[in-house]
Amino acid sequence: MPLPEVLQEYCEHLLTLRQGLQQARITVVEDQPAEGSVILVDRYSDAVDDVLGCLEEALANAQDAKRAALAADSPDRIRQALSASHCTWLRLSRHYAQELIDYERLTELTRFTRKNGREWASWLEAVRSAVEQHTEIMSSIDRVLLRSWEEMTEHAGRSSISVRTTSIGQQIRAVCHDVPPSRAAG
Repeated sequence: MPLPEVLQEYCEHLLTLRQGLQQARITVVEDQPAEGSVILVDRYSDAVDDVLGCLEEALANAQDAKRAALAADSPDRIRQALSASHCTWLRLSRHYAQELIDYERLTELTRFTRKNGREWASWLEAVRSAVEQHTEIMSSIDRVLLRSWEEMTEHAGRSSISVRTTSIGQQIRAVCHDVPPSRAAG
């Protein structure tokens, strides 16, 4: 698949993830019970916002890479934009794993919700469902990123290099048969 098409697929997956995480944010922030909010819940809300911020940055860089590929810009410009997007994607993935679906984090929230009633327990179940449903799209993003790099390297390998040899410093003498040799040299 050509690089612009792979980058388009990458952007589409990021947009799908953004839509899903925005819905998860609504569940986390706006659907929580009115009473009893604690710093633990606020930290979780902040983590969702951090992941969304990383996602916006990864998407912006991915779109830059796609535009550069469509315009047949220099491979270096495409590589820089894709690399920036990929680095941000790795940061997003780490935040997602450590802050949103981490066993210890969810265990802390579970303890809190058990102590604070059915409303909080229902909220946590909705949060878990909203956050954990994105693991498949995240795996798809990992795969399409790999394909992007494969296309980049394949495209770089197809670049043709032309080598032309020249002789510098070689002396070429023309011999004139009409003029005696002593006059031809001088």
